[in-house]
Amino acid sequence: MVTRRAGADDLPALTDVFVRCFNAPPLSDGWTMETAARKLREIHDTPGFLGVVAEEDGRVIGFALGNLEQWISCPHYFLREMCVEPERQGAGVGTCLLEALLRDLEPLGVQAVYLLTTRGTPAVEFYRKHGFEVHEGTLVFLKALDGPGA
Repeated sequence: MVTRRAGADDLPALTDVFVRCFNAPPLSDGWTMETAARKLREIHDTPGFLGVVAEEDGRVIGFALGNLEQWISCPHYFLREMCVEPERQGAGVGTCLLEALLRDLEPLGVQAVYLLTTRGTPAVEFYRKHGFEVHEGTLVFLKALDGPGA
């Protein structure tokens, strides 16, 4: 397995991995290829984009994508999406991706990495194992809106 920086040419392969990952249990989200492709394109096209992919035999098996953001005196990184093919989860791919991402962020002076994840999923323990903590000073607010697709 090798890791490398993600680019626009990777988006079709990333979309495939994303749909298979997030449509599998325990999430079973219901992404389509079109909605996932749009989401990943939006992340890629956001200023400060930085991502890494894991490949095996030239095939993408996982990725981590996000964006650098200026904070008060240093950049932070918002890890927007990270996923690994369902059949490869628990085999160290996510750890390799996270280590590669952190190596790429270090020379940029990034002082913090933050993310959102779903309670009660294996991702919670994965991030805790790698030193992430629930930030007690931050709340996430969500207001659901009526409308198509709501």
